[in-house]
Amino acid sequence: MRRMLVLLTVGFFLAAPVALLPVTDAMAGPQGCVDTDEDGICDDGDESGTAGDNPCQGGNDANCDDNCVSVGNADQADDDNDGVGQVCDNCTNKANPVLGTLGQSARESFQTATGGQLDSDGDGFGNQCDPNFDNTGQVVGGTDLAAATASFNKDRSGTNCGSSGSDRCEKFDLDNSGQVIGGLDLSAATAFFNQPEGPKCDACPLACEGDGCP
Repeated sequence: MRRMLVLLTVGFFLAAPVALLPVTDAMAGPQGCVDTDEDGICDDGDESGTAGDNPCQGGNDANCDDNCVSVGNADQADDDNDGVGQVCDNCTNKANPVLGTLGQSARESFQTATGGQLDSDGDGFGNQCDPNFDNTGQVVGGTDLAAATASFNKDRSGTNCGSSGSDRCEKFDLDNSGQVIGGLDLSAATAFFNQPEGPKCDACPLACEGDGCP
């Protein structure tokens, strides 16, 4: 009799429906963390309290922040090791990390970014790999290099650059360093001569912010 009661009890629990808890943002991700793109990597994977302050690099996907919170990338691939995942990087083979938000020391008010990376003309190609200054043609040509040369030694926050003398100077600052357009910027542009700009991620441009947004 006792054995029969045990079997009946087990049968009841096996047949009874199991109530599942609803999944919320706070429960998403492997440790119940916020995982905006639902790729299994926490936005704030190192639990520092600030998402993005320690992005996954070098193929690491543990104890670091999702390096692309807006597009799923469970492998956290980052070929140029700049802390921005391949699937949301606007220069996939040249290091150009996220600049930070407007008002922070890493970001100046005149700089335009897409997805947090410098992209002064808002076309989805980061400045580091975008010497196609006139945004015409399939490759970087002589007119682009002439525009860069005309911008030499001008303040990157100005609006007196390019062949016309009226372009925003920031887009000629390819290395995002120094206060003026210098020799390194011209060398970077020359290296692209007769080559297409990029490459960039398929999803680029991401969200644009700054005065230069189209």
